[in-house]
Amino acid sequence: MKKKALFPGSFDPFTAGHLNILRRALTMFDEVVIAIGINQDKRGFFTMDEREDIIRQAIKGLEGVSVIQYSNLTVDTCRELGIHHIVRGVRNMLDFETERSIADAAAGGANIVCTQELFPTPYFCRVQNPENFDLADEIPGPVTDRFSRIAENYNVVLILSLFEKRAPGIAHNTAAVIDANGEF
Repeated sequence: MKKKALFPGSFDPFTAGHLNILRRALTMFDEVVIAIGINQDKRGFFTMDEREDIIRQAIKGLEGVSVIQYSNLTVDTCRELGIHHIVRGVRNMLDFETERSIADAAAGGANIVCTQELFPTPYFCRVQNPENFDLADEIPGPVTDRFSRIAENYNVVLILSLFEKRAPGIAHNTAAVIDANGEF
């Protein structure tokens, strides 16, 4: 019998941190079902179908992964699929608060918001570890696209610190500036 887990979330967007959690989950489970759910408390930037497309692109080549959309309770989805395990990333509240801080700053009249590295995994370390290179994102790419929408939505300039993939095996910290019109 295969050991299956559900990895639920809004995945708006699916990030390098999510991919990292997924890869680690695949070492514990034979199959992981990524379940894209609707979170009524969040205002989405991507449609459900766009999120699914982003995830399918990100997981290309990974075995034992499937993607579904769901709108009922997570426990009911687990029951329907016969799944007894749920995968959740444990993160500090700082990365969750980043977007809220941008919104609050904009509401308070800020024109420029500078974010700091608020990533859920320790890939900014003293010793380079090639295993962490796959956490890097292409820039421009899905992460800058998302922040472009946020900048435009709140009419603020964003200065971001990102982990950039330049080429296979080459990754580094990069500063990205996104204008209030969403231009990278």
